[in-house]
Amino acid sequence: MMTQFLGPMTDKQKKKIQACRKMVEQYPHDAKAHFELGLACRKGKCWKEAARSYEVSIRLDPKNKKAMHGLAISYRKLKRYVDSIGICHEILQLDPDYAKVYFNLGLVYEEQGDWDKAIAHHLKSIAINPDDYMVHYNVARVYDLVQDGSKAIAHLRKAESIANKENDEKEKHQSKNLLLDLLQKYNE
Repeated sequence: MMTQFLGPMTDKQKKKIQACRKMVEQYPHDAKAHFELGLACRKGKCWKEAARSYEVSIRLDPKNKKAMHGLAISYRKLKRYVDSIGICHEILQLDPDYAKVYFNLGLVYEEQGDWDKAIAHHLKSIAINPDDYMVHYNVARVYDLVQDGSKAIAHLRKAESIANKENDEKEKHQSKNLLLDLLQKYNE
């Protein structure tokens, strides 16, 4: 079953999804083909089709952590939080040091408004991968939500440092703007 393209998507993304759909039609029992379709749909923000593709990929290859992680992200985007959390815990049983899974759990708890769990999972992700810009940026946002300005600013400074080191202009701009807002908000 093919879904319509949702929202703004580049021609390149549309072509990638179409090519992956053809691969799945040709090789319906190939876990990698379903995984690639899930990935292409996820990048194109076709969350339902991404989830379905990852589910098939996992049925064909039950220990594929990347497919499981893609499914957890897709479930989060579909607001299927309980399912996303369940998949994340399955992945962590296979690989307790999978930093991106802790980050996804942090995002799930953020979206549910459970700030303490969000912070705890983001910090677990940082403990495993201390140079992840997005995790520092997101934990800074959550610390700001709970009015812990010093920790928010510290993590945002780390995010800015990572963005500068990686010379990522978008991330540098994003972190600089939020840092200026926080410095003003907390009078630092």
